[in-house]
Amino acid sequence: NDYKELCKRNDIDFVVISVPHALHYELAMFALNQGKHVLVEKPIATKVKDAEDMIALARKKNVKLGVHFQCRFFDAVQEAKKIIDSGKLGKILQVNVSVMWSRDQDYYLKSAWRGKWNSEGGGSLINQSIHTIDEMVYLVGNIKKLYGFWAHRIHQIEVDDNACACFNFENGAFGTL
Repeated sequence: NDYKELCKRNDIDFVVISVPHALHYELAMFALNQGKHVLVEKPIATKVKDAEDMIALARKKNVKLGVHFQCRFFDAVQEAKKIIDSGKLGKILQVNVSVMWSRDQDYYLKSAWRGKWNSEGGGSLINQSIHTIDEMVYLVGNIKKLYGFWAHRIHQIEVDDNACACFNFENGAFGTL
């Protein structure tokens, strides 16, 4: 019932953190300070500075810190990675990602932490589209430059429920989301 007691145990080497986003930082920092390896459910944290602190502490303590992005391990994504890396498709020039999921207002009402900047850290991009974005980066490469828009159009929430972006990858390819 107490994560601090759990993390202090010598028979625990590895901790998986799968709680509301705003709790990731506190729990991960405690576990890392105890010398535990940590896997955090996406996103790593709700603030960039918190993520940077977590990474720095993991390096200092010489333990592993990861973020759970399971979709990149799906068979179809792994096969696509092999095909792209083989060069059979040639040079990737452009990528388009569309995530057409829809959440109703009840989704946000049932969880007090969803739809708020302080507790969720974002909306459609950080909670729903993040896995598709991760797959894109895994398949094509890191993004060099990004420009986008976001808004809350349908739901009564603080964070985005609608977003779009245009970017270019480090390898020169263009992309839209």
